[in-house]
Amino acid sequence: MQTIRISGSLLMIYFISLLAGVSCKNQKNDLSKEATELRDKAQASMEDDDFLTALSLAEEARKLDSIAGNKQGEAESFYILARASAFSAEFSSVLYYANRGSKICRALENHTLEYKTNNMISWAQFELGVDFDKIMGHQERQLWLVDHLDDEGAKAQVYNNYGYDATVAGTIHLDKALEYSTFANDYYALTEDHKGRWYTLMNLTWQYRLKNQLDKSEEFGLLSAKQALLDEDRHAIVEANSQLAETYLAKGELEKAEPYYEDGLKWRGETNDRDGYVFDVYYARYLWETGQRSRAIEMLEQAVEFLQNSEVFYEMHGRALLADYYQKDGNAELANNQISIIENPRSNYISFETRCLASLVKNRLTNEQESAQVQSGIEDHIKQARQIGAAYLVSMLESA
Repeated sequence: MQTIRISGSLLMIYFISLLAGVSCKNQKNDLSKEATELRDKAQASMEDDDFLTALSLAEEARKLDSIAGNKQGEAESFYILARASAFSAEFSSVLYYANRGSKICRALENHTLEYKTNNMISWAQFELGVDFDKIMGHQERQLWLVDHLDDEGAKAQVYNNYGYDATVAGTIHLDKALEYSTFANDYYALTEDHKGRWYTLMNLTWQYRLKNQLDKSEEFGLLSAKQALLDEDRHAIVEANSQLAETYLAKGELEKAEPYYEDGLKWRGETNDRDGYVFDVYYARYLWETGQRSRAIEMLEQAVEFLQNSEVFYEMHGRALLADYYQKDGNAELANNQISIIENPRSNYISFETRCLASLVKNRLTNEQESAQVQSGIEDHIKQARQIGAAYLVSMLESA
């Protein structure tokens, strides 16, 4: 038998390497432990609404996680950074942190943390008015994730968001949207003291109205307004009342709409903020229908001026109404100006319903030479409305 001899120097190198490996591993473990402690402190700061401290601690933790090669820890740090940024209303930062964290989660196949991180992306996309192509791609990933999670609450939240966004975009059949919203509503109905249920009920109010099932829309609108009042939430009351009142306008029942607008006015108060001007967009419709035309136009002009700096969705809906009223008032130039802005928006976060109304107004504004092209646009919208089962919009467009 041949004996293998190893020199003392080689043995020394081997043991030094071994010790260095152990030392390196211990150092990484220490860093990961320190990062975990920092994340715990960041979470505690979040609970105390000290978001700046939470951001600082989570960033320190992320750097340590990165040095230690702890991808799971790094993803958790990004999640905290995204949440703290969201509560600080820094939504561009939310997208930066959450997208990086989500990418790590996807590589690790950590569906639970990815779902939670993606919720931050959803929030930021809504606040920033991100275009629908990006929103819907993101929401479809969320649908896939919750189907791989044993979490009914997660499903309810994602189904609720997806049903709403897809309805806004006009890219989903309303029967499917109602299926998603109904699942969410049934779940929330069983959840004790769930303060967000008014929103799901409001979605059902809108979706049934688009289907032209106005009695069902009224049924859910009444529930939404009642739930919002129970929550004593100004934002909820203003929006829920507006949607129920819209249904009464669609039914031609102005006397039933009036008390909900009047109650909404009380909650709107004198505060000139996003909620106040969103209410004004809807209240202007009631004013117009009751013959207060000048006041309706003035209210919309003020609303869109404010909303152009905060929310493109309601701004563009207000502009479509303004174009409609300008045209009916005989001011074609001002009406065309509003249509031009809608057709060249800062963001494509515009509802299909708004596009239909704008198309209808444009059809009335065009001369004979242009009418064929505009009528083609109307026909495209009618086709899309039929495809998603939006009988209410089909009826409106066919009136052209």
